[in-house]
Amino acid sequence: MSTLDPFASTLEAIAAALDHAGYELPHASLEQLPAPHYLIHGDSTLSALPLTTGTVVVTGSFTVTGPLDFHQTGRPIAHLIVTEDCTLGLAYVDGFLVVRRNLTVGTLIADSNWSGGVFVGGDLVGHTLVIKDVGVEVDGRQHVEKVADFDDLDAARIAVPALFEHSEDPRSLYIALRDSSDPLTPARPAHPAHAPAAAAPKAIAPKKAAPKKAAPKKAAPKKAAPKKAAPKKAAPKKAAPKKAAPKKAAATKKAAPRKAAKKRRSK
Repeated sequence: MSTLDPFASTLEAIAAALDHAGYELPHASLEQLPAPHYLIHGDSTLSALPLTTGTVVVTGSFTVTGPLDFHQTGRPIAHLIVTEDCTLGLAYVDGFLVVRRNLTVGTLIADSNWSGGVFVGGDLVGHTLVIKDVGVEVDGRQHVEKVADFDDLDAARIAVPALFEHSEDPRSLYIALRDSSDPLTPARPAHPAHAPAAAAPKAIAPKKAAPKKAAPKKAAPKKAAPKKAAPKKAAPKKAAPKKAAPKKAAATKKAAPRKAAKKRRSK
């Protein structure tokens, strides 16, 4: 018996529930939501949610305390639609995750082999976000400690080294985290176990501090500039005695230029 069996429903019932909630889907039309269909009314919590295809609609806040695994084995792909807030621990999404309001997650691995996407109408708050070949749209604020996007492999290797320990397959990382008995695994949002992973940004801090120390080195040439200015002041001193020599020559005729020179200097 599947966890979702008690919530088996129809597309017509889902359409009525979404209309009652006043929620228009951002990613698909109602006719595109694949069967089987499941409808969960009100706030709800599940211990796990594995799904390879079909549609799950929750008309309330939704929490999955264990792993959420949308791993498609063919078409059509799975859809999870939540009309209020959604809280997940460890989530692998090879499909559509659509949250009307806020999404809080420990580790979210968005990995689309065919198509799919993550749509969040509010804020996205989490510990780790891995993105490969899938769009992630957040209308609100995004506060995630570690983001590994395959569009930038160098940054991804720094953010989540475990992703590249054995392969570059996000699915492998999900399985390793799911099967890990290590309590330090970031499998739940806002969990103290996340603290060791948060130490990574601290290691990066000294690298950013280096340019600040380099600034005084550039300031040194500025102090050297006044030393070069000293010879410029010495030049007028040498010019004065050269003009003073003609004092022994025709004193009367050349006396006027001397006075004129003083006037020009006074100006």
